[in-house]
Amino acid sequence: MKFKQFAVLTLSSAVLVGCASKPPKVVDNSPLIRTAVVTSTIKNSGIKGFFGNQTDRSVSVMDQITRVDNQVKYTGSVLGRLSKKQSVSDIIRLDRNLEWNMDNRAKTYRECPIGGCLTTSAKYEALLQDDGFESDEQNDIDESCQITITENTFTMAPTGAQRLVNGYDSTEHALNWTVRGKDPEGKTFHSEISVINWMTPITGDIAEAVSMHNAFNQNYQTQLKGRFPLNTYQVIPADTLEVFFKAFTAGMSEVEANKLLKKFEDLQVPEGYSVSNKFTWDARNETCAEPEEPEQEEEDKLNTGSLTGLLASVGKQVIKQEVDKKKKEKAREIALRPVFSVLTDVKAIEIRDIRESQLSVPAKFKLLNRS
Repeated sequence: MKFKQFAVLTLSSAVLVGCASKPPKVVDNSPLIRTAVVTSTIKNSGIKGFFGNQTDRSVSVMDQITRVDNQVKYTGSVLGRLSKKQSVSDIIRLDRNLEWNMDNRAKTYRECPIGGCLTTSAKYEALLQDDGFESDEQNDIDESCQITITENTFTMAPTGAQRLVNGYDSTEHALNWTVRGKDPEGKTFHSEISVINWMTPITGDIAEAVSMHNAFNQNYQTQLKGRFPLNTYQVIPADTLEVFFKAFTAGMSEVEANKLLKKFEDLQVPEGYSVSNKFTWDARNETCAEPEEPEQEEEDKLNTGSLTGLLASVGKQVIKQEVDKKKKEKAREIALRPVFSVLTDVKAIEIRDIRESQLSVPAKFKLLNRS
């Protein structure tokens, strides 16, 4: 009996020591800030199907601060098998004139002045260019390849359709944009852009969220001296617009590109908030601005040590691995795909009080670069 009592006492002491050794729980007493939080899912086809991905996104915004959290999963046949889901966050602090890009898995970050960090869409675009989708020769702009716009027609109107989108009563609005042009040799291109928006009435939390988003966008674009009219972002998501417009205006002078943007200056944005946006760009291009096909690599190995290394080796390899299986059939399939398509679905729009600490880089993250 004495032995049993001794054992029980020893066990109890060990438990008490174990409890006492735990570090005290840190209480977050940073100020609460009223914030609009929008969560959405984005399905991106990639360029002609390459580098397709799906992103679960949460955007927390107030008039001077925004935080965008992205959980990105690549869905292509190669990257979908080999790459892990990425967790990245971007914080923009207009009140501090700073931006932070964070890799949440690696616990690292970069710090930049306002407008100095690559956005998620800019990183995506850079990957396409660096990984074989744009040759080194094409980085030097051929000044003789000047594209002239010959047609620029633009319509946006409600279709009359109505449906429930993720719990929001919505009406459909269709934007159709046709652009034709030619190069100095008379070779032509023809682009068809379609944007379908499902708009829900701006009431309650949505009204407050829209007000916060508009305030931040106004402050941010004013500070950046943004190129796009603010009403553009109400019908086309910002990251979609950035990737699309640079590729779309390849070979155009500033004068020609600005002619296209003028269509948005007088755009009458439909009433409501877009809870579903489907952007599709289809084009046929025979001009000198049409990018050359990526060259194939002789080396068959992929660098899977990191996402950056994987993407650096897969850009050209994806052509070899995918097209060479059934070259004619695959080439025809690629040719029939839209150049670029993105579907954005809003899952929830909420007003929350969040801690100010969530709008800064965690102390345990390592700084990689400060510019």
